[in-house]
This record gives sequence, C-alpha cells and structure tokens, in this order.
Amino acid sequence: MKILAAGGAGYIGSRLVPVLIDMGYEVDVIDNLWFGNHLPKEVRVIQKDLFNLNKEDLNGYDQVIFLAGLSNDPMAEFSPKLNFMYNVALPAYLAFQSKGAGVKRFIYASSCSIYGYTLDRLYTEEDPTSCNYPYGVSKLQGEVVCTQLRDEDFSVIVLRQGTVSGYSPRMRLDLIVNTMFKTSVSEGRIIVNNPSIWRPILDIRDAINAYIKAIQANQSISGVFNIASENYSVGQVAEVVKVEVEKRIKKEIKGDTRNVQDFRNYKVSIEKARTILGFKPQHRIQDIIDDLFTNQEKFLDFENKSYYNIKIFQELEKEINITDFSAPKKENNDLREEIIIRGADNFNDKRGSISNYYLNEPVNWIGLITTERVKENGDTIRGNHYHPEQEQRVLVISGSYISLYKDLSSPNSSVKHNLVRAGDLVITPPNMAHAQIFLEDTISLNLVTGERKQENYGKHTIPYELIKPSEIGSYKEYYNRACYVGPQLNCRACNSTKLKKVISFGKSPLANNLLDEKDINGGEELYPLEVMYCEDCHLCQLSYIVPPKKMFGHYLFVTSTTETNRRHFEEMAKEIMIQYGLQKNSLVVDIGSNDGTLLKYFREGGMKVMGVEPASNIAEIARNEGIETLNVFWDKESAEKILRINGKADVITATNVFAHVSDIHGFAENVKKLLKDDGIFVIEAQYLLDTLKGVTFDNIYHEHVSYYSILALENFFKKEDLEIFKVERFDVHGGSIRVFIQKSGGKQKRDTSVDTFLDNEKIFGLDKFSTYEQFAQNILNVKEKIREVIINLKGTGNKIVGYGAPAKATTALNFYQIDNRYLDYIVEDNPLKRGKIVPGIKIPIKGKDFLEIDPPDYIYVLAWNYTEEILKNNESQRNKGVKFIIPYPELKII
Repeated sequence: MKILAAGGAGYIGSRLVPVLIDMGYEVDVIDNLWFGNHLPKEVRVIQKDLFNLNKEDLNGYDQVIFLAGLSNDPMAEFSPKLNFMYNVALPAYLAFQSKGAGVKRFIYASSCSIYGYTLDRLYTEEDPTSCNYPYGVSKLQGEVVCTQLRDEDFSVIVLRQGTVSGYSPRMRLDLIVNTMFKTSVSEGRIIVNNPSIWRPILDIRDAINAYIKAIQANQSISGVFNIASENYSVGQVAEVVKVEVEKRIKKEIKGDTRNVQDFRNYKVSIEKARTILGFKPQHRIQDIIDDLFTNQEKFLDFENKSYYNIKIFQELEKEINITDFSAPKKENNDLREEIIIRGADNFNDKRGSISNYYLNEPVNWIGLITTERVKENGDTIRGNHYHPEQEQRVLVISGSYISLYKDLSSPNSSVKHNLVRAGDLVITPPNMAHAQIFLEDTISLNLVTGERKQENYGKHTIPYELIKPSEIGSYKEYYNRACYVGPQLNCRACNSTKLKKVISFGKSPLANNLLDEKDINGGEELYPLEVMYCEDCHLCQLSYIVPPKKMFGHYLFVTSTTETNRRHFEEMAKEIMIQYGLQKNSLVVDIGSNDGTLLKYFREGGMKVMGVEPASNIAEIARNEGIETLNVFWDKESAEKILRINGKADVITATNVFAHVSDIHGFAENVKKLLKDDGIFVIEAQYLLDTLKGVTFDNIYHEHVSYYSILALENFFKKEDLEIFKVERFDVHGGSIRVFIQKSGGKQKRDTSVDTFLDNEKIFGLDKFSTYEQFAQNILNVKEKIREVIINLKGTGNKIVGYGAPAKATTALNFYQIDNRYLDYIVEDNPLKRGKIVPGIKIPIKGKDFLEIDPPDYIYVLAWNYTEEILKNNESQRNKGVKFIIPYPELKII
C-alpha cells in the first residue's frame, strides 16, 4: 500500500511515518517544512505547498493522511485567516483532489477541541459541539468539508484527537503534559490553569496506533472517531506529573494554581473507535512522563524556540511573507466576553427546585450583596472597576440589572451589555471593566477565589469609570422599552424568563422579502434567527421580532397559487358551515385573509365576509375578486371598525397567521371583542410535533415568531378566558393543526381530540428540553446530508436548479450555504416572484419556461410541501431524464 503523509514531517508525522515504513508500507511525505524536517534520511520528503498539488501528483496513492493543519489555539488566534486556510480550505482541496485521483481513503487529523464547553459527562461523536474558539471551529469545519466527499469508493476517517503529549523527534513543549514536565524539571514548579476543567489526554504512541487502525480499517468504514488515552481534569494531570517527576529527581515540585478565562472543558467517549476501529489505548500519563524522561537528552534546551509552535510561527511572519494573512494583534481584538450561565441538572418537586452551577475553581470567599430602594433612589449602579487578577462570579438570587463590560486587554474593544436576572451566574474574567445598572432591588452572591476585603480596595479591585451617570438612562430605556419588536427577553405567552436556546441559524435575511435585480449588489438587512423554548409553558418562539411592516407591508405569497391550497380552504369552509350550522348572512371574518381564497368559499355559501389583510398589493387582489377587505393589521381599531359596520362575528379565522403575531394577548383580546358569545375562533398553524418529527426546520423564519403545540396553546388560551374544544391535523406544510376555540363556558363540548393531542405531545416529550436538543442535532445532520448530495452532484458537472421559492427556501438555502454557485436558478409558479432574487444566497427566480431554455440535470424541490403537484405538473421533465431531489419526508432522488 502506498501512503502520502501530508504535513508528515511534524510532531505526529515524524514519529508515525517511521513506524509505517517499518510495517512495510510505502510512505511519501509532502510538507512545506516550516517547522523543519525531523524524519530519517531514507524517508522521501518533498518540500512543497500542498495547495500546489493536483490530481496527477496524487495518482498511485492508496491513502492520504492529512497532518498539515495548524495546531493549537495560539496559532489560530495569531492568524485566523491562515488557520482557516490550513484547517478548512486545504483539507477540503486535498480531499477533493485525492478523490479525483482515485485515492481510496482520506484520514483527517481533527481535535476534541471542537466540543468546547460541555456538561459533566462523556461526549460521543453524535453529541452537539459548542466550541467558540477559532481553532476548534476550524477543525469542525474541516471535518464537515472532508466527510461530505465520502462514498462507497472514497472513505473518509476523521480522528478527533485528545491533547497529544509525549516525545517526538519534532519535539513540542507547548502541550499540556509536556509543558508541565518541562517546568517541573527546569523550575521545580507546575503551573495549573483552572484545575477542575477536563481534557482527554492522548499519548503520542496511542495516537500512532489510532492512525494504523484507520489505515487498516475495512474500505466501507467512514466517519468521525474520538481518540484519547484517558480523560483527566487539569488538576489530576498536574498531580500525576508532580508525583512522577518527584520520584525521579528527588525534589519537591510546587504547584502554582491560576484561574483564567477558559471555556474549553470536555471529556470524551472512545467507545465508537474501540468498537469499529479496534482502537485500544495502552498508555496513561505515567507512561508519557516515562517516555519524556527516556528521551530527555534529545531536547535538553527547554528554551529552544523550535519546541513552541507559536514562536516559530511568529518568526515565519518575518521570513516568509504571511503578514497579509495575520489578524490584528490580540491587543486590538475584541475576543473576550462576559459569560452568563443558568443552572443545570434541575430537580423539581412539590417543595421547589434545585439548580446546579459548576465552577472551574474553588471558592473561599462568598459576599452577600443586597441592593435596595432602587426605585426610590433612581439610578443605582455598582462596579465601575476591574479586577487585575481575579475572575468575578456573581450568582443573582433575586432582582435584575444591566451588566456593562469592556475588555481592557484590548484597547479598541467596545462596551457591551447583557440583561442579568435571577438565576443567572455572571462570570467576568480578569482585566475586564464592569458595572451594574440596577433595574430593581436585587440580592446576589459574589463567589470569590482569593481575597476581596473592602479595606484593600485599590489592590484586588481598581476603579474604572465605565459608565457615567448621564449615560445610564439610555441603557435603561433600551431594556425597558416595548416588547413586541426587537430582542424578546420574556416568553410572549406566559412572561416567563426561563427561555432556553434550541438552535440559532445566525443572522438571516427576511424570507419573503425577495430582491430585485437592482438590489443584487446592495446590502441586505439581516436579523437574528434563533429559536427559544419556554420551560414554564412549553412555547417555542423566536428570540428576535422584526417590525411587522418590514415583512407584511408588501407581500409576495398568494394563497390561490396552488391547487392544493384552494382545495384545502374549500374543504375547511364547507366543514365549518355544515358542522356549526351557519346561516345565510352569518358573518365570517378572516384575519390575514391574503387574496380572499378562504372567504370566497364562505361567500359562495351565502355568508357575509370581511377580510383583514395588511399587505396592500394582496388586499387589492382580494378586492378585485369582490372580497371586502380592510387593508390594516389586526388590532383594537380594526376589530372595533368591523363591529360598527357588521356587528359581532359568528366565525373568526386565522390560518397561518397566529404564528406571525408577537402580541398574542392583544390579538386574543380583540378576537373576544368581535366574537359572538356562541361564536367560534379557528386557527391553523404548522404543528410543532410534526416539525420536530420531520425535521422540517425550514418552516422557521422571521414571519413565524411562534411554533405551536396544543400543550402551549392550551396554557395560553386558558389565561385569556378562551378554551380549545377540538383539534384536527392536516398534512399541509409538513403537518399543520386546525384548532377550534370558543369563549370559556361556550356551548361546544370538548372533543376527545384535545386530550389525545395533549397525551401524544407529552409522550413525545414536548414538555422536556432534551427533546429540543435532539431536534437541533437532527437539523445539523440533515444539513450535512443535503450539502453532501448537492456538492457531489455539482462537483461532477451537473446543472441543478430549484423548484419553488417559498419562504422556507430562504431559510434552508441560507443555512445550507447553497448559493448561486450550486443552483443556477429557481423555477416559480407564482408570477409575483418571477424576476426576483432569493436574498442572501442570490439565486435568480425564473418562470417554468426557463426549464426549456436552460435545461437542468437535477431539480431540487424546495417547495416540498407541494411535491406531488410539482411532479405531476412536470412529468415532461422526468420523461427527458431530469431527476428530482426530494428533501422531505426523507431525502431521495427520483
């Protein structure tokens, strides 16, 4: 077998390559040799930038091992651009070229750093990652781009390595065990940063064994594997090193404990590697120390800069022109943050609850702080100082305040702020100025490591005027302002502060605000798209509300575009008229009536109808069809206007509208005002249970501010003196519910369907946050599969177009990062959307005739809720051999 070790002259390669050669493998090394060549002379080493390799250079190799990335956080922070190039772009390029050259396996050296800050358990390869450091993020991105290329002929194995330590001919002393060994031997001390945080430690010999197992694995094996010798806390590592070194040098080693901001804390399970690859670690930290002592004569000069990656890299900046890639020096970066943590592992019973907070260092001083008479005293602040060496941790027992902070280690950093409430643990690192503006009386605990006596103020704590009295008002106004646009700090249904993040899609364009040709090169408005779950009432909702006029003032969705919609609303109107005994001239009001499609069928049954539609262009369409329509948003004034003109309503409907409303209390109050005492209120909304089951996350966009279950709706309507008496489910939009509501004590009997829905939701776990965590992971898995299909098809020269430009397409394509490089255009049946451009990913929208002008090989059905209709209407394309990519209910190509 012939193997190419890319970057094989480095720390791992210089020990791995000789072992492979001894085993009989033919191994070549290509390396730019920035860190020197430490391999035996008989090894064929080519000094070359790997970006200059092509398929011809890779012909004849059976496997490629990628060891060429930049390793460790200091390197990544020194040059984020180079970090991206060598940890993401380079492996993507090399894997692509390897596959094209017929290489059978690509092995990518990744890192357990991708896990970030985890809970206190062993993390598997299927668990979510949470790293916010450039190095860990780049390694995860590298994994994604490589694994997308795998198929039955091209295996990709990713080895997520723990922190490697031990002797290598290309020695490094910037690794945790190696560093502790160096300082204990040369200085008689061990510096212990954050002793309670965890790291998986990997003996370099176990790392070599993992690569051998990957090389020898069956061709059918691909995937990601955690690789570690054993999990240790940093304090445990230090203790073992101390004991082992003291035994050998017969001197006492002192410990120097320091607590610095470090939100990397993870331990991993290697069961998958053990089961599938047969990886069995053989070494412990004691063995690493023994290995270092055995080879100590080979690296006696502990200050040799070649043992420290960052020192070499800093020299390289002067010698090889990489200045263009370097980020501003750290003192100009705004990298550090104040962190807010809420309790974990909650336990609740009739007595109350227990929440746990895990600290990364011991506490020897607790200050009880009360801030009183805030309303009487006006603007009350604390802080306006910083701690040169100590981390500040404040656990808020009751009350709330605005926390301001500024990183003093970065001269150009900005002043940032957070809202802090009861139950929050606020962690502020050293050398970060901070102040608190109190919004109400507050009690908190200051959890201190070290000393904070008031008489020593000026030593442990240094005054710093972060905020002046004249500036307080602007911050308080920001957090006390109206609450139906912008950041949402409380649950819109029950006002709870117990909101937990389900998933964030980052900043995203408005889904239905398609661009004109003239706007294609202009800036777009992007807004946070993030789903939160309320622990108290179980409502899922967006964390940020865009002003409604931006989304609904001019609208491009027209209800009557599809036969599916027309048939659905005709059946709905007939059901309501028959089951609830509507008479001629009964008044039906439709909120968010669009082009009047639903009201048209009520009118044909002899009903009086009135639409309420905020989009002027759509309201005009309805009026032209003879549907009386108010061109306004639903509010107190519009309800009262209808009441004056037509009296109270027998039926009020809101189909796919209630999920758009941020002020649902006001919405319900106005419905009650207009509805007869024996009238019915009917809403339709996409069903949260179906969204979770089907992973139809592309229904999440800024218009949909709430994602409803019957559990959440039941809780909400009870508070509004309304009651649900019947629920139906339909397949439209991937699964929707029709909910029938009346005033409390109304004449309709409660149907068994209500309790059936509630029972099913509880069985599925809609009242447990763990269910939503799994949903978030499923979304990431779907993203990987879709991208793999699209990128592979495009990479083999196929033309791909989309079909349908609904709002869900904007969410999905922007999240997948599938832009106009992958989809040439999108076909749309709605004439209002033709000639427009999908925001963010800038894909043009064409008419169906364009399929003949510029024919595709594949059509990606973006409006998957109309798949059956799209396939039926495009049978001619299928007869020509065009294949259709169907993403839901399961990804398939037909």
